[in-house]
Amino acid sequence: MLDEEIFQQSTMGDPHLGRLVVDAFLKTTPQLLADFEAAEARGNDAEARRAIHSLKGSSMTLGIHPLSRACRILEETFDNGTRRQADTLHEVRELFDRARVLLRERFDLDA
Repeated sequence: MLDEEIFQQSTMGDPHLGRLVVDAFLKTTPQLLADFEAAEARGNDAEARRAIHSLKGSSMTLGIHPLSRACRILEETFDNGTRRQADTLHEVRELFDRARVLLRERFDLDA
């Protein structure tokens, strides 16, 4: 799930920086998902797209390709004028949950 080469490039191979980046990712992603859902519920497509775009970028930077791809699919629903499918958001949430477990274990972070 984690592309080690991309992760090492993004953190310049610095374990301390890697831990800080992962910690920030784990802390900000739940809010990005909440922001996405709230914006979509209000019909604010631009804000919803911005939130999922941010998550796509951060997961890509960390080398979490499955999550990044799922976010891209969700983002494209705004680009082509279709509405998201509930199963796509569900997949994004599941992939984040898997990434969260993996990253917490790898970096020995508290739940």
